Amino acid sequence: MKLKDLVRGREAKRILQYLLDTYEEEGEYKEFEVVGYYKENGWFYCFDNSYNNCYVEQTRSLIIARKWCYGLADLDEMYPSGWND
Repeated sequence: MKLKDLVRGREAKRILQYLLDTYEEEGEYKEFEVVGYYKENGWFYCFDNSYNNCYVEQTRSLIIARKWCYGLADLDEMYPSGWND
């Protein structure tokens, strides 16, 4: 992945919302082959649509959000033991 493929902030939120809204109609996530993240209500929402399947995860850490976008964080880092207690 190239650095330019990473979207952040409002643009990331807009793209993710578009992908989620149009999936029901299209059955695939063909547009916006990118990864990105944005922060809302204390959470970083991350998505990876580089292969048109739009994985979405969330974390409280900006560092982990960025790592996940580049494929460097696994789900154990995203959701450490006791994260939802």
